[in-house]
Amino acid sequence: MDDLEALGAATDEFVRIVGVVEAAQWALPTPCEEWDVRELVAHVVGEITAARFLQFQVFDVVVHSWDLAAALGSAPRLDEDVVVRAFPGAGLDGVERTPAGSGRGLLDELVGSTGRDLTWAG
Repeated sequence: MDDLEALGAATDEFVRIVGVVEAAQWALPTPCEEWDVRELVAHVVGEITAARFLQFQVFDVVVHSWDLAAALGSAPRLDEDVVVRAFPGAGLDGVERTPAGSGRGLLDELVGSTGRDLTWAG
């Protein structure tokens, strides 16, 4: 899976989650403390830009898919290949980087690396 495919898969999942947001849920807080659901969605949609930032976009969309799902009391369904591509530096300059095995799942390791509370429950 290359970065473009990973971004597509992460974006598909983000769009799926956004599709189930109900009117009353747009103001819910998210684990990304600076944004509620509406602001988080606006951030991700506004961030999808130039190819130079492709890997960051994969990271951003994967992590914010987790934020959005957590805010809604759910969990994202992201392919492991997508999550691996989201780790900082993955695929850049032709170098594959993988997470250091912490015993947690890949998504938990990625999200935990941002300082988020993996047990967050609004």
